[in-house]
Amino acid sequence: MSEQKELEVVEQEETKIEIRDPNSTDIMTVFRVIGKMKIRKELSSLGKRVAEMNRLYREGNKLNSKEEKTNTETAKARQLLDEAEEIQTELGMEWPFIILENIDKAEADVYKFLASLIGKSEKEYKQMHASNTLQIIFEIKNNEQWVKVFTDALKLLRK
Repeated sequence: MSEQKELEVVEQEETKIEIRDPNSTDIMTVFRVIGKMKIRKELSSLGKRVAEMNRLYREGNKLNSKEEKTNTETAKARQLLDEAEEIQTELGMEWPFIILENIDKAEADVYKFLASLIGKSEKEYKQMHASNTLQIIFEIKNNEQWVKVFTDALKLLRK
C-alpha cells in the first residue's frame, strides 16, 4: 500500500463522528427495527436489568447521601453501587451484540437509521469506513438523550 493511501486510511479512521439529537420519529424507528429483528424478549430482559441497576444506584446513593452513616451503611452503599456498575458494564457489552447478531432481519432499516444520525444518505453511509459504524454505536451509548430513547423503549417493552 502506498504511503498516501495509508495516510488516507488513518485520517479516515480518526474522523470524529457526531450524531444528531433524537427526534419525534426515532422511537417509532427503534420499535420497527426491534419488531423486524424479533428481539423484543431479549431487550425486555435487558430492560429488567436496567431497572435493577437503577434501583441499586438509587439505594446506594441514598445511603451515601446520609450525613451521618455507620461503617456498615458505607460498606452497603459501596456494595450496591459496585453491583450497579457491574450490571451497567454487562449491559453495555450485551445490547450491541444482540443487535449485531440479528441485524440481517432489519439491515436496510438499520442502515437508514444510522445514516440519518450523521446526516448522510444510505448510499453515502454504506461507502464509509467500517469503523464509523462502531463509532456511531459508541456515540449513541454515550449520549444521554439517546440512552433515554432506548431506556424508554425498554420500559415500554417490559410492560
